[in-house]
Amino acid sequence: MTKAGNNGTAQQNRCSKDKTIPISDKMPIKELKRLASEWQVDITECLEKSDLVAVLRNAQQKNQQSMSTKVDQIDESTQQIQAGVDEIKTNTDKIQVVSDATKETQKDVRSISESTKRMEEQLFELKDRMTELKAGDNAAAQQHSGSAVKTVPITDKMSIKELKGLASELQVDITGCLEKSELVAALRNAQQQNTQNNSSGGQTNLEEQTDTSGGTRKVQSRSAQANTEKFNLQECQEELKEFYLSEKGKVNLLPWVPDAVEDMDNIFVDLELVKQQSFRSSGEEVVKLESNEDLVSLKTDQGQRVNRVLVMGDAGSGKSTMAANIAYKWAGLKDDSQSPLSKFTLVFLISLHEIQDSNDNLVDLIFQLILPEDSQVSKEGLKSYITSNATDVLLLIDGMDEDSSGILKARSNEITKILHNRKLRSCCVILTTRPHRIGDLGEHLRHYTQVKLRGFSLENILKYIDKFFREDTDKNNSLIQKLQDEPHILALAAIPVLLLMICLLWEDQCSLPSTKTQLYKNTLNHMWKRYKSKESQNFPSDEESDSDDEEMTDEMKSLVYTLGKIVLNGIYHGNEQVVFSEKDFGSKVCNLGCQVGIITRERLRSKCKVKALVIFLHKSFQDLCAGMYLAKLFDSSRTDFDICLKKLYGIDQNGFIHFYSTYVLDFCCGFQPHLPYILLKLTLSLSKEHKISSHESFLDISSHLSHIFESQLTYAELVSLFSCESTNIGLSISSTDIPYVLYLLKLTESAKRHEGFILTRLAYFQIKMEYKQWIPSLLNALPNLVRLAIHLGLSNTPSQLNELYFAINKLTKLKDLTLQNFNALIRYDITYLLDILTKNKQINLNELFLSGFQFDNKVNANYLTTCTSLTYLSLYGPLPQIPQRQLTAIKDVIKVIPNLRKLESLNIVHYQICGAVKYLKPVVSQLLRLNLRICLLSERHLKELFTFLNRAQKLKLLDLSCNRFSLSSVKSLVECLQQIPSLEELSLLGTGLNDETVCVLARGLKEMKSPLLKLILDINSFSQIGKAALEGLPVEDDVMSQQLLAGL
Repeated sequence: MTKAGNNGTAQQNRCSKDKTIPISDKMPIKELKRLASEWQVDITECLEKSDLVAVLRNAQQKNQQSMSTKVDQIDESTQQIQAGVDEIKTNTDKIQVVSDATKETQKDVRSISESTKRMEEQLFELKDRMTELKAGDNAAAQQHSGSAVKTVPITDKMSIKELKGLASELQVDITGCLEKSELVAALRNAQQQNTQNNSSGGQTNLEEQTDTSGGTRKVQSRSAQANTEKFNLQECQEELKEFYLSEKGKVNLLPWVPDAVEDMDNIFVDLELVKQQSFRSSGEEVVKLESNEDLVSLKTDQGQRVNRVLVMGDAGSGKSTMAANIAYKWAGLKDDSQSPLSKFTLVFLISLHEIQDSNDNLVDLIFQLILPEDSQVSKEGLKSYITSNATDVLLLIDGMDEDSSGILKARSNEITKILHNRKLRSCCVILTTRPHRIGDLGEHLRHYTQVKLRGFSLENILKYIDKFFREDTDKNNSLIQKLQDEPHILALAAIPVLLLMICLLWEDQCSLPSTKTQLYKNTLNHMWKRYKSKESQNFPSDEESDSDDEEMTDEMKSLVYTLGKIVLNGIYHGNEQVVFSEKDFGSKVCNLGCQVGIITRERLRSKCKVKALVIFLHKSFQDLCAGMYLAKLFDSSRTDFDICLKKLYGIDQNGFIHFYSTYVLDFCCGFQPHLPYILLKLTLSLSKEHKISSHESFLDISSHLSHIFESQLTYAELVSLFSCESTNIGLSISSTDIPYVLYLLKLTESAKRHEGFILTRLAYFQIKMEYKQWIPSLLNALPNLVRLAIHLGLSNTPSQLNELYFAINKLTKLKDLTLQNFNALIRYDITYLLDILTKNKQINLNELFLSGFQFDNKVNANYLTTCTSLTYLSLYGPLPQIPQRQLTAIKDVIKVIPNLRKLESLNIVHYQICGAVKYLKPVVSQLLRLNLRICLLSERHLKELFTFLNRAQKLKLLDLSCNRFSLSSVKSLVECLQQIPSLEELSLLGTGLNDETVCVLARGLKEMKSPLLKLILDINSFSQIGKAALEGLPVEDDVMSQQLLAGL
């Protein structure tokens, strides 16, 4: 005993001696972890190096008095410091309101600011210390309470609710307990183990709990260490891999036929993934991912690993299959694999539509949805491992748009915290969703790198068909030929779920419909025939199988209408319910739907209960049923139809009309050809009701393209559709609209001889996608085009661009031209276009927007001299080549701008104009908007600008963001702005403003004769002092501009 005591004393002395080592930020992480291990300090919650340093520094402090006395002292000190801070802030405010501050006063302000910061830091440190001490007190109390709970006798007479409560307090894993007897046995076993532990080590634990705060951390660290020790990583990996290989390694080709499965390797083809542009208004960045494995290797421009990836795709685009394939690939990796997935020790795939309880945390969901009921993995050990090794964990969260439990609305839930980047920040998270639900992330969207799932490329369509018909060469070749002959059907084949249906129908009938409505309708008929054949044990003949059977039976329609009514109720209440119970449909309908294959029953294990759920075989079939029911209401009850339709739309944050489910309306139009006219009239009436302008007098048909296509309207019906309400038509298309545009082009071939055809009245046209060879032909069919906007994304050859430029040159009525290049790696040269436009005397533009292009300055200057009617000019420079970040000088262009006598809006962004500022002097008096963002303007050039900017008496908007401001230039700006009575909006984002310059700016803006309506000051380094000075001014956040700076 004496020898042991001496050893304990010596060890304690060594620890005390070690804890005198100064802890600094310069120490390597390995050394910090070694000290934490020797001192037995819990670092499981430390995600950053700064966290490690802070925890170790706290561990060095010793308690000189009792816990309660220190807390009281800290409370008293906190109140005193808070009172001092409040008094200092009051004095600071008084100093700031002095209009004519002397240099001595400014020095006092700086001195007080520094003092305030120091005292605020002390306040935060004391508050943190108080929280830690209170946490230690609570831990001791909880330990005492836990000991008391563990002595409660456990009997069979206790209710299940009481048993669950004890399990929660004792932290006993009961996920595998399905009966009450199993609950009792598990709790008794836990109680016996606790009794043994207390008899062997209870005295030591008690001494540590009643020691100092460092002692409390010892108890916690030992618990965490025990959790880690009892966690078997290899065992967990084996259970995960077994699940992914068995459950995710098969693809059900015929969801309504359970045994019609195919190995993932034999049928899966990589989808086309494109990284979205993050800091321009629209378009796509030329970052094309070769494989879904590349999602875990994305990096920022600064070379940092991307830990939050948002994959967006329409219904049926293959989001869930892609997520499953990633997990499946990881499970099949060899030890020497070079795959990007090999860097992850654990991969978890969570489908949000399977979650039933919004209170479940991540580990609960892993045990419920992935690991087997008899799993040997320790829940606490797994939780500790994920927290301590987040960098080595990949989390796949599928279906943000299919959240039926409301887990994403519960801000305190762990899954929500992870998605909002408030927890497990170093963990790689891939989230999938339909595009219309990305707004649910709100401000947290900025944490994500966005990737668009564009379905299959042409090459991958052919690969998929080859795999599907690998044993039938004739059908393989005939289907490929059919798709080549029908490009609008080929465009539908880019959607994986539709390509599957195309292959199935071609295998069964060797014929294809032209729209997705007809495609789904044929699939339903196919499913119904199979069901009736199986029911009667009389399979149809080849002739019956090959028949189109266009009309659905009354029994089939009744089933679909019943399902659709329930689905529609879930949609027009503002959410899209994707998980149902049997009582929602009734047992009879549910049984029939499952037998046909439209819906399926699933049993979900949740804690101690097994819940029976009903889901559709795919979300698109759910939309199909709702669309068919809505089309039925159009014929049976127009009153009920109007009520449902009005509940299907809303007004989005930009003030535009938004339909909750476009697929529902597409299918409805497919079954009710008159509906596009109703929807168009509804859009017009809502636009007038909410005073929404759509490109001035243009009738924007962009959102109605799919409705028109699904209805397969004739030329006469199209003319009738657009002959009323408006004379001009606007249209904006992206890659998903290709089938609809090809359909319109097909109609032009048979209707060119008719005057007044739909495309001849198209006055506004916007193209936001990769260049297609038919775009020049389409432009040639638009003789009356007034506005044209083309966004080039991926690689385009010079010959393709020349064809495009030549087609633009034929648009003699063109008044507004926008060309944007979103290819960060290729600077397309636009000199040829400017040259031919200079020679074209018929085109005289009013508005010109060029972004991301390279051009000859003299050629551009010559062209601008011919634009005598130009009122709007925007020139956005090419993205810089990292790391040079050099800006192109356009002095020759700036020189000719004063010749634009009608110019009202001027935007020069991302160009170097330092030596050309003086040439703007003659033109500022006529400007309403001036944007000189990211132009490398120094103090000298800014002051030069401000000497004549006061002439801009009509100026409403001024943007000088991302130019470097000093105190002197801010004073010059304020003096200038006070002479501009019309100014409404000022943007100084990322200009290096600090507390001193913000205070000067705020005082000057408050003295303006006409108050500002909007002030943007994001990404500047001022503190609470600067914010206090800005009180009363209309400061707003600019999220898009924040993303812009993040990209640059």
